[in-house]
Amino acid sequence: MRADVHEVLRLSGATSILVTHDQDEALSMADQVAVLRGGVIAQVNTPACLYRQPRDAELAQFLGEANLLDGAIFGARVRTALGELEVTPQPETPAGSGAEVRQVAGGPVRVMVRPEQLLLVDAASSDISSVVRSYEYFGHDAVVRVQPDDNGLPELVVRISGGTPLTPGARVGLTVEGPVAVWPLEPGPPADGALAGHNGAEMVRTTLA
Repeated sequence: MRADVHEVLRLSGATSILVTHDQDEALSMADQVAVLRGGVIAQVNTPACLYRQPRDAELAQFLGEANLLDGAIFGARVRTALGELEVTPQPETPAGSGAEVRQVAGGPVRVMVRPEQLLLVDAASSDISSVVRSYEYFGHDAVVRVQPDDNGLPELVVRISGGTPLTPGARVGLTVEGPVAVWPLEPGPPADGALAGHNGAEMVRTTLA
């Protein structure tokens, strides 16, 4: 149904607006997506930009699973317990909004690593050794939850292509692929359930000719 509606709109050259709580629908069909939070547009951009460069940690978690870590910013790179990672350039942010990253060497930031950015490698070849907590197989891919040995790291979610199941208790190594999004470190984590599921923000999907 989504594909048929999208094709009809494309062929007709019509512009449409759809209000939805379904993140998959918004991200898969849209040319532009706006996320409403408290009746105000929190961010509007292409689906890819919203997913890779959400304006804050709450939006990151609303738009998909996100591993959130603490780090220290050093120019275009950030130091974390997962190593030194490249930083994704931020989308344009209004001056004084509080969302811009302070470019102060060593400044504390919150770091987002998407599950598909984490790669599982042989434990002996990685500085980040972890224990597999669970393995969920979905055919086309699988979700693995791992607990790094480093006490400063939380349980992490890893998304991999489906294959040989991993047994809970197995040891694996971790590496990070690609740049990560960062934001100034907030005084505390968002309240439980903030922007989670259908009780959080609305996704406004706009399809343009």
